[in-house]
Amino acid sequence: WIKQIKCLFALPQANMRAMKDLPIGIIILFMCSYIQLAASSEIKLTNQQQLTETQIFFERATTQAARCETWAVEYDGKCYGVIDRSPYDSKVQECQSQRQALPQGYRLAKYSAEVQQNVVRQHPFSTWRIVYANGDTYGTGNAGCGRCSCGNCNIADNLVEENRTYNVGSCSAWAKVFVVRDLPQAVQVWGVNTRGVVYHRPADGSGSWVQSGTAAPSGTINHVSVAGAMRWAVNSAGNIFKSSVSSGATWTTVDGSLKQLDAGTSEVWGVNTNGDIYYRPVDGSGSWVPSGTAGLSGKVVHVTVGNGWVWSVNSAGNIFKSSVSNKDSWTTVDGSLKQIDAGNFEVWGVNSGGHIYYRPVDGSGSWVHSGTAGLSGKVTYVSVGSGLIWAVTDAGEIFMSHASSMGAWMKVDGALRQVDVSTPVQASYASYFFPAYATGDQIQNLEIQPGTFDFTIDMTVTPSKLSYGILAAMDRAGDGTRQFRLETFASGRVAFANAGISESNGNAWGDPSGYSSDLVTPTAVLSVGTATRITVNRQGAAFKLFVNGAQVDSYMGSSVTQLTASSDNKPFCIGSRLPGINTPFQGQITAGSFTYAVTMQVGTTVALELASGWRAYGGPYGTPMLLLGDGLCFVDGLIKSGSWGHLATLPAQCRPSKRLIFNLNNNDTTSRVDVETDGNITWVAGGKSYSWISLSGITISPGTQGESALPLANGWLAYGSLWGSPTYTTKSGICVVQGRIKSGSWSDLATLPAQCRPSKDLIFNLNNHAATSRVDVSTDGKIRWVAGGKDHTWISLSGITFSPGTQGQSALPLANGWQAYGSSFGSPTYTVRSGVCLVSGLIKSGSWNVLATLPAQCRPSKRLIFNVNNHANTARVDVDTNGQIYWVAGEK
Repeated sequence: WIKQIKCLFALPQANMRAMKDLPIGIIILFMCSYIQLAASSEIKLTNQQQLTETQIFFERATTQAARCETWAVEYDGKCYGVIDRSPYDSKVQECQSQRQALPQGYRLAKYSAEVQQNVVRQHPFSTWRIVYANGDTYGTGNAGCGRCSCGNCNIADNLVEENRTYNVGSCSAWAKVFVVRDLPQAVQVWGVNTRGVVYHRPADGSGSWVQSGTAAPSGTINHVSVAGAMRWAVNSAGNIFKSSVSSGATWTTVDGSLKQLDAGTSEVWGVNTNGDIYYRPVDGSGSWVPSGTAGLSGKVVHVTVGNGWVWSVNSAGNIFKSSVSNKDSWTTVDGSLKQIDAGNFEVWGVNSGGHIYYRPVDGSGSWVHSGTAGLSGKVTYVSVGSGLIWAVTDAGEIFMSHASSMGAWMKVDGALRQVDVSTPVQASYASYFFPAYATGDQIQNLEIQPGTFDFTIDMTVTPSKLSYGILAAMDRAGDGTRQFRLETFASGRVAFANAGISESNGNAWGDPSGYSSDLVTPTAVLSVGTATRITVNRQGAAFKLFVNGAQVDSYMGSSVTQLTASSDNKPFCIGSRLPGINTPFQGQITAGSFTYAVTMQVGTTVALELASGWRAYGGPYGTPMLLLGDGLCFVDGLIKSGSWGHLATLPAQCRPSKRLIFNLNNNDTTSRVDVETDGNITWVAGGKSYSWISLSGITISPGTQGESALPLANGWLAYGSLWGSPTYTTKSGICVVQGRIKSGSWSDLATLPAQCRPSKDLIFNLNNHAATSRVDVSTDGKIRWVAGGKDHTWISLSGITFSPGTQGQSALPLANGWQAYGSSFGSPTYTVRSGVCLVSGLIKSGSWNVLATLPAQCRPSKRLIFNVNNHANTARVDVDTNGQIYWVAGEK
């Protein structure tokens, strides 16, 4: 027999177009327990492809600060420049003589004839030549294309990389490294008027209303909702329609009947005339799945989804919420509303009296009444998104406001009966985690450059003395350019100061120089020896300050402030500011983090950034890729010919909150590969007899969002230190376990909760340093070591990934006499979850060649190699582009 394989890969575009509405970039996790990858080293997105950099999630004003830097030129929604940030229009001929890190948000630019023609040959970039991501050198627009006629200069391998810094191979060619970043996608507000005509415009209120095509779907549209590239609508007869935003007026009828719906980043939810709630993938694939009703009462009339939470209201105004990861259980929430809309940070609603309220999207805190300045009439509908609130009244009047407690509304031209602020892409976060600080430590990070991005600074502080000091800063004494400080005072107050926040009060708070901020705790919140959690959040021009999770102050600026940029050369500092250790905080800072609000398009695949010497295997194995899934990151592909250590690097939005260890394939042997919090993916031990290694099987839940502590058993303990504590995460119907444990008895390791249990017993291939361990996950949630490696006192649980329950499962077609193992292991299946295909199961008694064949919707764009389990040993199992899953090497 052979145990369940876990594989993930992206579908080719041609296959996607042939399949009805399935998203490009489906990932597959296969049958037969595949070896788990321990993430300890980070994988960095290759600089060669799309959408890897951090982007703005919340809507901002379209200003130069939010577009390209002064040294970069804009073309086709992207910013292009050279790595040393020389002006793109400078004709001074220079060479890049030193290695430099990528500017924040940038990646190496991939060659295309279009970019060469329309960007490089049009501008000098202060050099004779530029070097693309593949190392090829091309002439720039200097002096009428005097070098290489603005074409290929026949200089290959002219790119040098070391520790994620880059340089040209030789200055004898006078060249610079060429880089690119994507510009943020504009957020739109959509609406329907009384005649059922759909309109849209920029969500910041600029521009004017644009009619969305003329060939509307049949019947009178009464509701529209947009997320990512997908637009959904229902008409007065309950018919459902969808279309891509880019297709204009082209709509497709969808099965079912609904009276209201709401599109989220991965799923669309709706309610029918009976009050029954349904959901399906937002791209329209799959089928409608009924939500559970436990905890619900009355007839539901409105449902909404946002940032991991689903909210609904019934005809009596009662309010309910449910986690996206546990769709079968609802909780009653206090208050009364008739319509509700969930955003990424807050949920907003309107009651029968037309009053607007909001609270955190997870249901914590309490309802806050929105201000009414500028509003008129009785509000009937409200929508939140990208830091903006839109509302319509019973008279059809339209208003907009910033998502803050300021309560100032602006009337907008036009007349609508329903509005929806679009979610342009999936919300995700790029997080940086800091070591513990004690008085006088110097903790810095050179990668963080807030610019105009939304962000959160979070930390727990314990003073040893109340005095003026810095908790976090990107600030240099005597330099007021785009800097900020999170600071403490002798009074015990805490404040956040930057150029976008007015100053007041001065040294009345204890600031020695008399400079203070309007974002400050109203009273003392710190005391000696007491741990206090301090959080600062920016959403567009709005700043909020929290103490122990409760908001204590907010400030709304007049525009989005450009904070420190790549050219400022001010690192993010914990506990002090520049120069050196300046005005240090007296005490300890723990659990410090800086998190960007970034964008990740569900189903987007990008080339993986490889370490020096490592190359894509090529041929049928193609290029190693990173797929940005729905809150998860998946790596696949085969690499060759590098030094056994640093293999690749993940971008900030795909980095774990702790070091992880995975079990990967080196033909007939297993390899330990770690993924670290800085994104490095590193070979540590095990197989290296061949000149290649497969990266397929690395699945990461980045950051800490959605993580829950995994209950351990039989004396097993969290490994601690860099490896933190083991966790489980359920995102869009996929359960992911991460972490390293130690010092227990080799039997039961842990127990998963009910919402994260499989429908049949599964077998996984996990890591015990240089050896493979068989670990089973049973339907009662028990995670159990069964066989294989136990020479060390620890085991990695990273690599356990599966779809809980039976919803959406389909039988996997087997081949060559292979049969379902049966008993508690059931039959092998594949499941599609929000653009991810998972395969699980145990098979037996066939011929050792082709094991099974995947259907067209679950086939990779290149041949992939997985590490799967054969009891105490490892087997190499490949998945080909024709869907065939076959055993190649290792145990049988």
